[in-house]
Amino acid sequence: TDPQVLTYASNFLPWFGTLAEAEHNAEQLLSLDPLNSASWISRSQTFLASGRFEQAAEAARKGLELAPENHSAMNMVALVLAAMGRYDEAVAAIGNYAPLKFWAHLLRAIRAFRGGDIAIGERHLAAIKTQYDDKFSYHYSQIYAQAGRIDEAFAALDTASKIKGTRLNITMRDPMLRPLHGDPRFRALLHRLDFPVIDPQFA
Repeated sequence: TDPQVLTYASNFLPWFGTLAEAEHNAEQLLSLDPLNSASWISRSQTFLASGRFEQAAEAARKGLELAPENHSAMNMVALVLAAMGRYDEAVAAIGNYAPLKFWAHLLRAIRAFRGGDIAIGERHLAAIKTQYDDKFSYHYSQIYAQAGRIDEAFAALDTASKIKGTRLNITMRDPMLRPLHGDPRFRALLHRLDFPVIDPQFA
């Protein structure tokens, strides 16, 4: 089995394949290339999608240990910390590293909104919108969901759906969208997006 093919598949299977397939793919990749940071990032992503955050954090840290300058590994560490609600640590994990400037704004926006500092949150959100406009509507939904602004989160997802924006393929298992799961609009959205696999709680 080709590690490159497995790495490519690991970007998609955790989010809209079966979790069993995703875990098998990640284990295969790790067994073939255990000293490659990408193998551990793939493993972390699979754990993240399945809600196993502690294991995701451990794998992400291993990926970063193998490649300290790998911005994908840095970002994975930060995203797992964010999924665990540890936004101060998530922001610190990225710091001011230029290739991750977008994610720095996103995480700082969420941290500010959750901490009640609306002005700072809006400033970081505006910095993203100025550069990306509607193209990153999916990411605005992540910010709004984590801020508890549920209607705005669904409005952003609706825009993302209409323009076929980036990242919609992770909607079902995205930890940042968990605040939306109890709303019937979320289930309706997943069916409208026509995921090949629908997790039982949304079927």
